[in-house]
Amino acid sequence: MPYWRRPGGDSAARRRIAERLETLKRAYAYESFVVVDASAQQILAIGLHEAIAEAPVQKALQTALQTTRVATTDLYRSDSGGVHLDWVAPLVKEIDGRRQAVGAVILDTPVDVLSSR
Repeated sequence: MPYWRRPGGDSAARRRIAERLETLKRAYAYESFVVVDASAQQILAIGLHEAIAEAPVQKALQTALQTTRVATTDLYRSDSGGVHLDWVAPLVKEIDGRRQAVGAVILDTPVDVLSSR
């Protein structure tokens, strides 16, 4: 289990990660960041995080976790009506000489130009 999820884990580390993601969210106009573990269970969410339930995001998440490479969705319209293009960046660690995904960061990118039409 990652150290920031363990009972009594490093709350300072969790806070630093959340602060960094919040800064990136503001700087690059992401709608949200969601950090998940290798089982796709949410660990941390910054901003609106409804996208994790969307089928295109789940497909990209599975691809990223299996291949240990960044995956992206095609443009899709969310259940709430917004248009998105999302990125899934795997968190990779070498375990027993093999690269393995131990989690991922989902970057939810709204495409405002298309969603306003």
